[in-house]
Amino acid sequence: NNLGLLEKSRGNAERAIRYLREALSDVEDLGDTHDVASCLNNLGLLEFKIGRWEQARDCWERALRMLEGIGNKWEVANVALNLGNYYRHKRDWDEAEKQYANARTLIEELGEARELVLVKEFQGDLAFSSEHFEEADRLYGEALAGGLELAPRGDLVLEARRRLADLKSRLGDAEEAQKHLGEGLALSANLDERFERGVLLRVRARLESAEGEVAAAAETYRESLQAHESCEAPFELAITRLEFATFCIENIVELEEAAFHLEQARRTFESIGAQYEAGHAYLMAAKLEMVCDHPNGDARHHLESAIDLLERVGSDDDKEALREVNRDIDRLLEETSLSERNDLAALNEAVECIHRAEDSRGKVRAIESALEERMNADRVGLFLTRVDSDELVRAPGSALSEEQATGAQDIVSQLRGGRGFGPKPLVSTSPSRDPRFAGRDLPMLDGLGSVAFMPLISDEGILGGLYVDLCSEAGYFHQPELDFLVAFATTATMAVQEMRLEAARVENLRLRRQLTSRSGFEGIITQSRRMLEIIELIERLGDSRATILLQGETGTGKELLARATHACSDRRDAELVTVNCAALSRDVLESELFGHVQGAFTDAKNDKIGLFEQADGGTIFLDEIDKTSPDFQERLLRTVDQGEIKPVGSTDVRRVDVRILCATNRPLKDMVDEGLFLKDLYYRLRVISIDLPPLRERKEDVPLLVDYFLEQFSRATSKTVAGFSHDAMNRLVAHSWPGNVRDLRHEVERAFTMVDEGARIDAEDLSPELQDDAAPKRAMKPNQSLAEYVEEIERDLVTRALQKTEGNRSRAAKLLGISRRGLLNKIGRYRIDL
Repeated sequence: NNLGLLEKSRGNAERAIRYLREALSDVEDLGDTHDVASCLNNLGLLEFKIGRWEQARDCWERALRMLEGIGNKWEVANVALNLGNYYRHKRDWDEAEKQYANARTLIEELGEARELVLVKEFQGDLAFSSEHFEEADRLYGEALAGGLELAPRGDLVLEARRRLADLKSRLGDAEEAQKHLGEGLALSANLDERFERGVLLRVRARLESAEGEVAAAAETYRESLQAHESCEAPFELAITRLEFATFCIENIVELEEAAFHLEQARRTFESIGAQYEAGHAYLMAAKLEMVCDHPNGDARHHLESAIDLLERVGSDDDKEALREVNRDIDRLLEETSLSERNDLAALNEAVECIHRAEDSRGKVRAIESALEERMNADRVGLFLTRVDSDELVRAPGSALSEEQATGAQDIVSQLRGGRGFGPKPLVSTSPSRDPRFAGRDLPMLDGLGSVAFMPLISDEGILGGLYVDLCSEAGYFHQPELDFLVAFATTATMAVQEMRLEAARVENLRLRRQLTSRSGFEGIITQSRRMLEIIELIERLGDSRATILLQGETGTGKELLARATHACSDRRDAELVTVNCAALSRDVLESELFGHVQGAFTDAKNDKIGLFEQADGGTIFLDEIDKTSPDFQERLLRTVDQGEIKPVGSTDVRRVDVRILCATNRPLKDMVDEGLFLKDLYYRLRVISIDLPPLRERKEDVPLLVDYFLEQFSRATSKTVAGFSHDAMNRLVAHSWPGNVRDLRHEVERAFTMVDEGARIDAEDLSPELQDDAAPKRAMKPNQSLAEYVEEIERDLVTRALQKTEGNRSRAAKLLGISRRGLLNKIGRYRIDL
């Protein structure tokens, strides 16, 4: 027990509690009621100090029942004082006064001078908290006088002086406050009382603030926080955090630090059940929103929380403060709504300008002009990334010169600091003092007042970014301008995606023309490196007589390549015979390929030339060779080895000059290993083996194929469409296409059929398996203005973000890339039901 009290005086609360709980366990085993009550009282003091108020009350109520049972008046008085402190902190004035009065009666009866001083201190605290300041002043004065009589340099005098300094500073009596403050700080140093020192430093900071010494006050508040952190006093630490944050808000300094301390204080107050103090923390958080440069839109929410708490336990002044903040929030929302309407108008105008642009260069100029006008920027530049890297290059048509673009790239590189691009803007409002540029000789930094770079990011990754800067004479970018930059990035990203899509179409057309110019490859549409390598190989094998085995999944274009192989060979003028081996039975397949003589079987009424003889001098393509029988494979091996065939039913051997191409959608080597395909035939057929990649491994061909198929369907039906939207094309590219090119062709044909003449194919027009939970896209309705169209899409995006985050407004705002305040305004504007 004594070790616990020693650790308490040292400020080691948790260690003290461990000792006291061991002591309690021991005395409970011994059955000594007085000692049990004494341990419970001491344990309650520690629990209360570290913020576990309800556990403390349970300890004291148990102790009080025991002590009243054994008639120990002195200890009953001590426990009653502690319970009085509990009820005072809970702002139950009547119950607190009852406990204090009971304790004082017993103490005066017993003549305990020290305890009488403590009673007066606590009763003074009650008067102070309930705003009976004269009564508090009288009681504190009596407590000081009593403490001086007992021990002029003792702890009671320190506590009384601390209380008087606090009271006098609150009442504006700086001279008296300073007198008690000086004496108190000296005593706290002598007694090594960190708790008392922390409170006294808080008072000093308050006095410094009243004298206008803002920097000194801020530093003193931080010293007070350190003192409280070192002695495990969470409630007083939270009180200091709240007062420091209030000081920062009133003086509009260190607002980020204020936000941190407010949040920590609020959590502490709520965890220990200090409703009044929690209400004040919420109130100050609402006020912080009124003055900070980066509001997150929580002011109304904070105010509602403060109202809920302070309407029940607050004073008249508290309620008036609530009404004042409520009026301020309404005014702020009105101003913000006006600003956002202006931003929306600017955004709409930019969208129209970009839409009207005839080419990519026009879009670039429209993007840069919109930013320059809205942000009053000196230099604006759109940068794009190179394919397969995040290296930035100046967009063709940008107003930036080559020299300016290089300088901007260097600045962005320093802002990044070696990290990848994220969804947030990179900003420096004072480049000359920014440590990120320290020691860097960058010519564009001279005279630069503010710079920002907003990455343009989509599902594909980083597409580029928007660079803006201001000269030092123009000042720096403010929050509304940066908010517009972030919001405008979505529009710019969509424009860049359209520019990329158009560039891809132009490149696709060039590649198709290039492929078409190569004889025999007219139906093969590709820009895949692997497919182009296969085409080059086939061209090199043009005059070869070697057999070729084409292996690949269904729909990968094996027959097209077989036709191309024949077309670019020296046999192109002879016949190409195609046989689907899987479509014919064994007997019919042998008859079809090798021919038969009259009477060879029941229906053989005449001699018939086989397909091998028909292809003599040309090429035969045996598709799905893996589906043939072992007997057929034996006969085919003779033909491949010796160039001879024997018609069914004949003993005559006939020679043929045929180049053999085979195809399979199953790996023949695996079938050989499993005994399902003749090994010797496999090695004869695979003189040249070509593996065709599936479409999922050459996604770069999807846009090329899509345009090709659309052209085919348009010619066949005399119907035209405006192509696929970027979102729809992204989904086509991302799909795995188990049926490969044939599967893609069917999907394009289906979508082409579903849409009206001249319409653009959007994601919602695709098959269900290509749909996901992305926000639905809409075409503009007849007579609908662009502003109405943008607002309709915005309403859907906000609604879906809230649904996705289960109503969490902070996460929804982050998902949308806007501030929480902006989200709340949109919820109110569109009357979205939460």
